[in-house]
Amino acid sequence: MGGPEDDPPPALEVTVRRLKLDSAEDKALCATFSCGSEEWEVQVSDFITRKLWLPGRDAEHTLLAVEAGSGLMFGFGATKVTTVELPQRPDPVPIVRVCYFGVASAFKGAVDTDGRKWASRLYTTVEADARSRAPSPDVPFELFCDRRNERGLRFWTDTKRGFEVIGAAYGDLLRLVRMPPDTAGVAAAAQ
Repeated sequence: MGGPEDDPPPALEVTVRRLKLDSAEDKALCATFSCGSEEWEVQVSDFITRKLWLPGRDAEHTLLAVEAGSGLMFGFGATKVTTVELPQRPDPVPIVRVCYFGVASAFKGAVDTDGRKWASRLYTTVEADARSRAPSPDVPFELFCDRRNERGLRFWTDTKRGFEVIGAAYGDLLRLVRMPPDTAGVAAAAQ
């Protein structure tokens, strides 16, 4: 009873802040980020370590999460407001796209000082930030997730986040949407 294997993972204190593209410190912090070795994890890591920093690209709004004790980057979320076609909608609609969301492999499953999972808490912060820039508070949210990423699909389709798979996108990616409450049946009808 009560051995070390029964202890919860140590609680983390994490600070979430906006990434600054003109900051050498932020670039250095992101340079070593890795959320794993699976193909989809490598693609997410490549975004924050390389693609985001390419000159002349239209940058997403990106938030970084940094673990206070170690100064290591815990994770990040990148979003943008765009316009897309959605099933059963006659015209294109504005949406918030979650372009990339990643948690460093060393921190997967980590909890904060209140016992909440940091991936969940980070996404809640990323979504609130994105919603503050959206044209209205009830825009749909969209993201793409690799069909082989079982952990990611469980995270996004959990009732806390409420995304629904509405079909294949391209390659191994699935398209997920969370509609505002008054139109949530649109995603279900598209399946």
